[in-house]
This record gives sequence, structure tokens and C-alpha cells, in this order.
Amino acid sequence: MIFILFRTIAPDVFKCKNLLDAIGCILYYNTYQRNNETLTEYQEQIFEIIEQLRERPQTMFMYLRKNFAKHFDIDLYIITFDNGNFSLSDKDNYDKKNMAFLSFNEDNTVCGPLYTISDNGTKETVFASENADIRLDVYLYVTELNHSSKIFFEYLY
Repeated sequence: MIFILFRTIAPDVFKCKNLLDAIGCILYYNTYQRNNETLTEYQEQIFEIIEQLRERPQTMFMYLRKNFAKHFDIDLYIITFDNGNFSLSDKDNYDKKNMAFLSFNEDNTVCGPLYTISDNGTKETVFASENADIRLDVYLYVTELNHSSKIFFEYLY
């Protein structure tokens, strides 16, 4: 008897047009703290400046993680495209109780935050830091991104 497992990658991405939309989405679907929180004008200005650093992605990601932790008390994990592969950057976080994941495109523009749908149908963008299941799901999501992009590029050439 042969068993074939079909796995639906649990997280999916909310497509967003810019960093402010992505952060707003994370905050809106945050079921752990201050649900439906909005950015202040000051925070909007900070994150607009950070987004302009995309030509220096490591600097942009560093300031993004730092300010996200400072203003929202959430560790932000970044999915980036580097050296031909997507990868999850989990360094330089701030030991917060909650975490969120934000995906970027190959050109360092925002793709969007990752989300899951809970058993009761609620979309969730913020997760408990000790949640090993979401970490595994995100690693599998990144692996699938890499597999899909390799197939796409092989098809082009």
C-alpha cells in the first residue's frame, strides 16, 4: 500500500503594495494583542523612510526589525531573496513573546505578510514565539518558494 501525502502549505501571503500596507495588515489581523491597531503618523513616517532603503536591503531589514519590535512588541522575521534563493532571516530579533513573518520580492519590494487561518476561520498574522508548528510551516513555505522558482527559471531557459 502506498500513501501519498498532499500538503497544503499552511501559511499564505497577503499581497501588499507597500510596507505600510503590509504592516497595517499584520496589525489588523493580530489576535494576540491590540487587535485592529493602526499606525500613528510618526510610525508611518518611520516605515516610509525605512522602505526607501531597499537599495541597501540588509540595512532596511535591520531597521525594519528593530522598529517593528520597538513599536509593536513583535519580532519580525523576514523572507528575502538572496543569492538565487528565498531564505528566512531569523537573526537580530529581540526576544518578544510574539512574532510575524514578512515576505519580500526579489527586488526587495514588499510582497506581504504571511498569514494562516485558524480552526475557527480567523486570519492570523501574529504568532506566539514558542509556536514550533508555524516555524516549521514557514520553513516549508520557503522551501516551496525555492522549488517553484527553480522550476519557473528552468522553464524560461
